[in-house]
Amino acid sequence: MDRIWLKSYEEGIPPTLSYPDKTLNGLLQDSARAHPRRIATNYVLKYVAKDKVVIGGQITYQKLERYVASFASALHQLGVKQGDRVIVNLPNTPHYVIAFFGALRIGAIVVNSNPLYTAAELKHQIDDSGAETIVTLDRNWPRVNECFGQTNLKRVIIVRLYDTLRAPMKRLVMENFRKSDPPPDIPLARSIYYFQGLLDTHEPDNEPVTVKPDGSFLLQHLESPADHLPGCSHESCHLLLSELLPQAESPLAIVFRNLQQKLGHATGYAPE
Repeated sequence: MDRIWLKSYEEGIPPTLSYPDKTLNGLLQDSARAHPRRIATNYVLKYVAKDKVVIGGQITYQKLERYVASFASALHQLGVKQGDRVIVNLPNTPHYVIAFFGALRIGAIVVNSNPLYTAAELKHQIDDSGAETIVTLDRNWPRVNECFGQTNLKRVIIVRLYDTLRAPMKRLVMENFRKSDPPPDIPLARSIYYFQGLLDTHEPDNEPVTVKPDGSFLLQHLESPADHLPGCSHESCHLLLSELLPQAESPLAIVFRNLQQKLGHATGYAPE
């Protein structure tokens, strides 16, 4: 093929670049080894005492890597296989980061989902993507529940906003939500799992599958599912390269920061 676009390149611009043979999870593992104590996510729920006290918590790269590996192990044992779609229906919290990288770790394809979607929009997204697993907030359970029996949905992983927080902060947030915004009743069922419980009961995986940089990792709906537009597939290397070139800071820091722009979610990166 005649690469006619090269004629428009400015002087000194090479026709190609050296691309790292890395996956996004590879970056996370590298960062955890190189900067284990550096802060990866800074979770702020609220400022109090005239903005002097933060209600929330921080997670280091080392801890984040462990959470991701444990969540990946949980998904694997729940029956999620390489190439399966996992809907991540979460807001701007560390749980999104853990679920996103955990799904990628086992070769699953993340389907980003707006946590404000209606039940009808969720149903269309589930049908379009073919997802059997969804990670969502406890407050979104009524909408997700409407999709059971009408879609191929088999597993629901429930996230509570105080998951991953440490005591006494966790107790403080739990009590606050219990009084001001109690979550809906969620039945005990074999198809329903709790995010924190999965992290606590599953040991980090040992790379159960081999994931290649050129494999699909994301199915992104560019408009509301109500518009009935199909999702757009992305390869891991494409997002990785758009972040690394050029790189002026830690590679994973760049990925975390720009996931907000590319995927519609902030990931809470906080520099050291």
